[in-house]
Parts: sequence; C-alpha cells; structure tokens
Amino acid sequence: MLRLVRQSEARGAERVAELPGNVRRSRRRRANGEGSIWLRKDGRYGFAAYVPTTAGPYKRVQGYARTRDDARKKLTELVRRADLGLPVASVN
Repeated sequence: MLRLVRQSEARGAERVAELPGNVRRSRRRRANGEGSIWLRKDGRYGFAAYVPTTAGPYKRVQGYARTRDDARKKLTELVRRADLGLPVASVN
C-alpha cells in the first residue's frame, strides 16, 4: 500500500511516498520548462513537455512508458532535444 506523507519545510511542503517496508522516496516539484510525469489509470506513466515545432510555435508533446524511470529518461531526452533547438513536426 502506498501512503503519501507531508513534511513541512521552510518553503512549502514536500510530498514523500511511503512504500511498504519503510522505503521512502521523495518527489520534488518540477520547475517551469522541465515537463510533467504522472501515473496513468492503466498503470503506465505519462509524460509531457512543451517543445518548439517546425512551424514556429510551441506544442505540448505527450508520451508514456512502463516505469517512472523510463518516462523520466524519455522526457529528459525530449527536453534535451528541444534545448538543442531540434523542432518536432508541427502536425501529428
């Protein structure tokens, strides 16, 4: 069973996931431009970020992965390519 616990800090609260067996994993809030990762209803993890397109404006690109670590790796690669200036297709 997964239980979320709030720990107060000087600037806001940090969410800590408490797993069975006293294993704790802290989750920090992502900064602007880092994208998002969330747990989907089907058990996979979704991720999304705003990246530049070939037409010029930014577009929200989404994807999914089996584990949170895989989603984080894919999101990191997507944001890295956007930082290098490599645009994605402007149409789906």
